Amino acid sequence: MSFSTDLYTRLSSHAGLSALVGDRIYPLRLPQNPTLPAVVYQRISGQRLQNLDRNTDGPQRIRVQLTAWAEDVDTANSVAEQVRLAMEASTGWRALHALDVEQYEPDTGLYSVVADYQVHYP
Repeated sequence: MSFSTDLYTRLSSHAGLSALVGDRIYPLRLPQNPTLPAVVYQRISGQRLQNLDRNTDGPQRIRVQLTAWAEDVDTANSVAEQVRLAMEASTGWRALHALDVEQYEPDTGLYSVVADYQVHYP
């Protein structure tokens, strides 16, 4: 399985997030004329760590950005909180929350909360 597949599964199976966005979890960008709220994810960078004592590949360190989109800032923040809870669930890999930034897009009238995570992925 790939990191993107595992990430989508983790997000879509989290009950609190699913209650808000359903299956509206997209890679890289929102679709045209999206139903909101929704989440967009993208891998920013990744690095394979080495097990030097065994000379083998270790886990990956991946930086991922998740953006909660909504028609109002309160809903965007609620979605971002559920994303955080889903990411910090302790199964299979560890995610460290790095930062949140609230944004407003004047061209679309949409609000977003952008969150960065450092993930240690097997």
